[in-house]
Amino acid sequence: MADDVTFDGVCFAIGAQAALGDPNTDIYGVAGTIDESHGCVLGIRDAGDAESGVTLPTLARVGSEKAPAGYTQQPTTRFRTDVTGLSIAIEMKGNGDTTSTPAGLGEAKPLAGTDGDECVHALWLSAGFYGEDGAAPTYVYTPASDPTYATIKLFVGDQAWIFEDCLSNVTIDLTPGGIGIATFSFEVGSLYSQSDGLTFPDVTYGSQTDQSAPVVQGASTHVWNQNRGFNTYSLSVNNNLERIPDSNQATGERVILASRGITLSSTMWIDSDDSDFEYEELIRETITATTGTVQVGTAAGDGALVNAYKIEMETPEVTSIKYNRLGSALVVETEQKAVGASSGSEFTLTFN
Repeated sequence: MADDVTFDGVCFAIGAQAALGDPNTDIYGVAGTIDESHGCVLGIRDAGDAESGVTLPTLARVGSEKAPAGYTQQPTTRFRTDVTGLSIAIEMKGNGDTTSTPAGLGEAKPLAGTDGDECVHALWLSAGFYGEDGAAPTYVYTPASDPTYATIKLFVGDQAWIFEDCLSNVTIDLTPGGIGIATFSFEVGSLYSQSDGLTFPDVTYGSQTDQSAPVVQGASTHVWNQNRGFNTYSLSVNNNLERIPDSNQATGERVILASRGITLSSTMWIDSDDSDFEYEELIRETITATTGTVQVGTAAGDGALVNAYKIEMETPEVTSIKYNRLGSALVVETEQKAVGASSGSEFTLTFN
């Protein structure tokens, strides 16, 4: 009997595509001695499968059934292999660089690989965001009007799969006294190729390994109407991804972004100077002017380490509230959704 195949690990690499049906050739060719510049993303140990941060996908045969011979099922006519369940959970943190003096434009952009469209940056693009330089050195993501498809290469042991035309949803969970975790869940357009008998790559991850993520703590971390802390915080970007027939695609289908919903569930302490603020937001008849902001880590100035980010629900609509207690304090559980008067104005994620 042949020896068992050694489990050498999991390696996840991602890059943006120029267009639907046009896989990223740099990601396609990833192999050998590689690092974050090749698009490799490091997951967190306590999520996913095999302590990798990656939830490995389920591969399913899709086809049509022929009429049975008596009670004996006949082999199906195979259409394609569907790929479901692929996700990766990563730490929320900066790129680990040190800014110039004075700080330059875009120096806080998340890790983006050699060509600027890979690695962590490509994850945010796949989740329906558009990125651009903000005030130096910040890099700013806002909801995009058109999706950016991504190519993923996934190594597991001696096998590798290439997935193309991928889009994602993302959830950001912030734990007070802990760190922020972003989980990207993918809708895979198609399985481009599979191979086996490979040598697992020799991977290094740079600042993804050697730099700690900023801790969710400190004065003015959360500001909404006033400075006040939250006990729980979970933000979801749901792009309502759908798979629809398209005869010109390799598998006769394409994934589309049907609609987008950005929602926030949180529990926070009541502002003692305005104890019914959340109720007034619940019943208001016009769009709010009060942005909810979370700053995690210290924004980089000149010659400083880049390791912070800011989340802004720009003009949130409160959809429900529930009062509760934590210890002797009154708290409020809120459900909010990001709304805006113009396209892309409802939400901002800034790496600073």
